[in-house]
Amino acid sequence: MPQDNLVTLGGKRFPGLAGSGGGGDSGGTVDMEPRVAVLEAHVGHIKEDVSSIKAASERTRSEITEARIQLGKLEQGVSHLPGKGFIVITVIAVLGILGALIIFQQQIQRALGLH
Repeated sequence: MPQDNLVTLGGKRFPGLAGSGGGGDSGGTVDMEPRVAVLEAHVGHIKEDVSSIKAASERTRSEITEARIQLGKLEQGVSHLPGKGFIVITVIAVLGILGALIIFQQQIQRALGLH
């Protein structure tokens, strides 16, 4: 199997990186400049990726901070509202009072002299 002196990185194939084991008469310095140029290009891409990750991280941090602020405002706005238990008890009490008024309507009218 012939060696084509290509390296696959991120789905792309780049020349000059494979087979640089340092053997031979040249001490591994043959075609060093192209290999270094390829590595420098990769470092440039890595720097771009890291800076975009940093920017995305800052945006995410900002959005999380904003979400926490909004959640705090929501909790503060909801904290004074009546709870479910209060509402249920109030509805039952009102229904009980209305039921008693309906049941004892005639007795109440006689006691007030309206009938």
